[in-house]
Amino acid sequence: MPHCSGSRIADSLLRFVAACLLTSSCITSSVLAQEGLNVGVAGVKTSRIQRVSGPPVIDGRLDEADWLRAPVIADLHQVNPIEFANPTEETRVYLLYDRDALYVGARMFDGEPERINALILRQGQQIGSDDRFFVHIDSFANRRSGYLFGVNPNGVRYDGIFENITQRSFDWDSIWQAAATIDEQG
Repeated sequence: MPHCSGSRIADSLLRFVAACLLTSSCITSSVLAQEGLNVGVAGVKTSRIQRVSGPPVIDGRLDEADWLRAPVIADLHQVNPIEFANPTEETRVYLLYDRDALYVGARMFDGEPERINALILRQGQQIGSDDRFFVHIDSFANRRSGYLFGVNPNGVRYDGIFENITQRSFDWDSIWQAAATIDEQG
């Protein structure tokens, strides 16, 4: 699960912002991201986060210079339908931060973008029937609890908290932004 260390990032969890391009690949990111650290514990993936001077535009596109300079995380695995299997489609995740927030961008490719599931239109409604992108933030570094943020291809946000690995509560709501687009690549 993505985790951010450093007081600036940890203090910004409630201002988490996601910019996602979505496809029918239903992949949950399980990359541990740490500010300035590439020290890997056995079995834990790490990545550097690109610091930016200000927030990127949240429009569902990753064409701004900051996104283009961000490190790419592409070593992902499926959760559904086969846990830990290689993805059937390519996905790229980008991480940025500034003094106020963490920004996550995802480019999810799809060979059949016309089949992308995007029916839910109301903010806060469960998006489990749609294609979606979720980020889990293990803010306590215990691999058992934290925050989850999801978005569907329509930019509908869905968030909550998780405890004891499998218990989730979607009664918790945060203030954050998301946008998504569908194009000929996914």
